[in-house]
Amino acid sequence: MTAKRPSTPQNQRTKPHEYDTVTKSRFFHAFDHREDQSLGDVLKDITAEIGQSISRRTAWRWLDCRKQIGDQAYRRTRSQSTKLGRKRKLFDIELENVLHPETNPWREQRHAVQTKKLKLEVHERTLERNLFERKDGAKKFIMARTKKISDRNRAL
Repeated sequence: MTAKRPSTPQNQRTKPHEYDTVTKSRFFHAFDHREDQSLGDVLKDITAEIGQSISRRTAWRWLDCRKQIGDQAYRRTRSQSTKLGRKRKLFDIELENVLHPETNPWREQRHAVQTKKLKLEVHERTLERNLFERKDGAKKFIMARTKKISDRNRAL
């Protein structure tokens, strides 16, 4: 006797179908070239032409999408995220501590020394890049601003 393998139930609803580029292009072309026709009439014309019905809600969503992203709306588009890439290795609080004179007495030394003393688990180049990109172009010799003049600069 063989055991039956489990399968997907037949009555399970599937995700809504996303229309292809041809359908969207025909819709936009018909919508742009309409002459005093309502959206409903344009949708009826497209349904008769391609044999596929498009709901009003879908049509308005496509038009709104085209207004926002332009010509890319003609193609299938996936969700666009504002958070792309890996998570940061250094938090904003850690970068503030590197620049703040009270929490970083080693701020005048090399970045390799600062990463060891502050127990940052990153390479010195990572610290340099994060300071430059996230703190208004901070580089090695742009340190935290203090009112105290260092002994080395006082001698000059």
